[in-house]
Amino acid sequence: MLGNLLAVPISNLVLTALLLLVIVSPFSLPATLIGKAISFLIQIMNGFITWLERIPGLLLTDLQWELPETILLMVLLLAAAHWVINKSHGGRLLTLLSGLALVYCQATLKLRNQQQRHIIVYHLPGATAIDWIAGTTCYSFIDSGSTKDPGRLQYTLQQARQHYGVRYVTSLPIGQQLRLGENKIWLADKQRTPPTPDSTLIDLLVVNQRSPIRGETWVHHRTIKTVIIDASVGTRTRTQWLALLDSMGLTVHDTQTEGAFVSSFR
Repeated sequence: MLGNLLAVPISNLVLTALLLLVIVSPFSLPATLIGKAISFLIQIMNGFITWLERIPGLLLTDLQWELPETILLMVLLLAAAHWVINKSHGGRLLTLLSGLALVYCQATLKLRNQQQRHIIVYHLPGATAIDWIAGTTCYSFIDSGSTKDPGRLQYTLQQARQHYGVRYVTSLPIGQQLRLGENKIWLADKQRTPPTPDSTLIDLLVVNQRSPIRGETWVHHRTIKTVIIDASVGTRTRTQWLALLDSMGLTVHDTQTEGAFVSSFR
């Protein structure tokens, strides 16, 4: 709203100047001057809007509205209209109650997001993506690999993170081991030598497009809580790993048949 105070008048001036530019385009000097004036006006408008975005608390972004909250918002708007137009005391009371209910819902959601802890292994064909969400911060491991649509990959991740109220994203380096808080995650990689077997608990072993066809050295004589086979794994590698894991009685989550893996690890 505040940005429109300057953006709308300048936009009108720019449109008028563009029409004038079309008229005087056969004449070099006035066309050049008008073009520079248009560029200057656009820079002023963009600079003002950018400045507004940097003011803390001025913009409300990434609001999460669920169905009950949407209904409450509609009730609030209708009750407020009834209150203002008809001077209704009942409308005023309903406006107050629905407004308080909306504030309560949003506050509860914010508190829940601050306390959440999730590890997500996405189902993304041709790519491996792991998010560790702690509060409103996301620590992300992405190996785009052979994905044919990186734009869709980013869009999918953005929508998922918005669902969890993520505000900050930190990228993690590509490696065969990840330590997320107290949780240990391994990514089986055919170009790397597996660590020496021991009794350390491995919370997740992720099998992806970089994993070897045979995985005995990654699972034998180890304590593994869950093995994830993501959507980037080829058919042959998937078949070999599923047979191996089934013979060892390990817990397996195949994103191709079960969708994305989500755990709170509490």
